[in-house]
Order: sequence, then C-alpha cells, then structure tokens
Amino acid sequence: MQESVRGFFRRQTQKVGQTYGHNEKTVDPALVEMVCRYECMRKANEFLTKAVDGFCKNIAATTESLNEVRAAMVLVQSVEKDVFVNEARQLEVAYDELLGQQEAIIKSLRGSSVEPLLRVKEKDQEVKATLDELEAKALEFDFFRNKVKELKATPQKDPTRLPRNEQELENWDRYYHAQSTKTKEDVTSVLDEGRKAQYQTISSFFVAYTAYLSGAVSVCRFVFRENAAAADTAAEVSSMPITLSPPYESQPQPSPQAPQERDPFTMTMTL
Repeated sequence: MQESVRGFFRRQTQKVGQTYGHNEKTVDPALVEMVCRYECMRKANEFLTKAVDGFCKNIAATTESLNEVRAAMVLVQSVEKDVFVNEARQLEVAYDELLGQQEAIIKSLRGSSVEPLLRVKEKDQEVKATLDELEAKALEFDFFRNKVKELKATPQKDPTRLPRNEQELENWDRYYHAQSTKTKEDVTSVLDEGRKAQYQTISSFFVAYTAYLSGAVSVCRFVFRENAAAADTAAEVSSMPITLSPPYESQPQPSPQAPQERDPFTMTMTL
C-alpha cells in the first residue's frame, strides 16, 4: 500500500516536471505514430457505423414512401375512376417486392458491416488500459532517470542512495520496454482487425447501396411500364456507371441500348 502511494506521487511529480519542462520525457516516435493511426481508425469506424445506420433508416423511409404514393393514387381513384388504375396495382406489388429486398439488405448490412466494427470497438477499453499502463511505467522510468541524473550531479551524504535509485532505474527500464513491446503488439493487432473491418464495411455498403438503387429503378420501370417516357428515364438512370477509387473495383454496367437479359422485377411482378 505504501509503495502504491509512493508510486502515485512519483508519477504526479514526473508529470508536473514534464509539463513545465523541468524533467526529461521518454518519447517513442513509432508508438506515437501507431497511436495516432489507432485514433484515426476509431474515428473512421464511428463515421462508417453512422453511415450504415443512416443508410438503413433512409432506405426504410424511402420504401415506405412508396406506400404513401400508392395511397395517393388510391385516393385519386376514388373520384377519378380511370386514373392510376394499373399503376396503383403495380405499385402495390412493387412495394412488397422492394420491402422484402430492403429488409434483406438491412439484415445483411447489420451483420456484414456493423458487427465487425463493433467487435473492434469492444477492444477500445483493452487498448486504453494497455496505453495507460505504458504511460504509468514510462513516468516511473523517467522519474528515476531524472532522479539518478540529479544524484550524480550532486555529492550525496548517503552513499547507498545513488546505487539504490540506479537499481530502481534498471528495474523500471525493463518494465517500461516490456510494456512498450506488448502495447505495440496489441495496438498493431487491433489496427489490422480494424482495417479488415473497414474494408468489409465499405465493400458491403456499396454492394447494398447499388442493389437498392437497382431495385428502386426496377420499381419505376415496372410501375410505369405502360408509360414510355418514364420507362426510358428509368432505363437511362439504371445504366449510369458507378466508379469507385482503388482498392474498390467498379462493376461494368450495361449500355442504354443493350438488351437486358433479365429484369428481376419484371420477371416477378407480371400481373
């Protein structure tokens, strides 16, 4: 207990000395860079989690808006019997199909995108504890390093004082470097896992994004298949290329003139 209290005061003394520039401080540039990369990864993971969550909420709201459009069509039909007859029926079928696709997309994203990020986030406390332990050992090491330097610069009445502090310095030197090695290994492991999680999340996100957009365009073509102008607009939108920066590869898109081999919505929504 007494050693614990003495250790606390040693560390606080060293912190104050470092703050005001009186004491030397051990700095490991490689570790500083590693911690910076780790903090960057944590922030990026927060952005990605927020993006996936926002996307899931947005597509759910977008899909539900089709129901509102159908309700508007039905309302118009109540007084205008020959308006939106086919479109309202086709939109109801299209809504059910897109709703099923939306639910599958959200379920997939929650599993393939969010869960890997959450697993990395769960290790934040472990990394923080490792870094805190390293900081404590660094403060102890620096305290005795500065203490030995002071003792060597001033004649001592007690001949055992310098050897005793030199022994403490040797001990904390060993403790600090052992903890430094462990910290680098732990942070490197989390960084590797974090990079894989980010790549998986981004890849899954764009697959889901393009799949939903493709489904939404198919809905437009299906609902307004008897309206040539609307169908042409939908076909033009569906053929727009999607370009991603490396390492993500863009997928080839059919040209507007190329015949479509299979339209999943047309195949499943024929009344």
